[in-house]
Amino acid sequence: MCILLTHCFIQSSFFYVIGTSDGRFLAAAGCSQVIELGPTHKTIHKVDEHVAIEDLQVLADIYVNLLERLLLPSVDDDEA
Repeated sequence: MCILLTHCFIQSSFFYVIGTSDGRFLAAAGCSQVIELGPTHKTIHKVDEHVAIEDLQVLADIYVNLLERLLLPSVDDDEA
């Protein structure tokens, strides 16, 4: 199941947004694929920028789940 669907109840999609990204440094170093993930909010890059604590917890859960899937041996659903 999609990690975003599990934690945020949304389906992921591919899209391109023009803007500044730290991914540009990875691309310059030869990394051909970059995934950027973070909370969005109305105050991004503005004075008094802030994010809801609940959004940070969801983001932390997504990171943990992603790392588990990348680093731990896979287990079939039938064995879990």
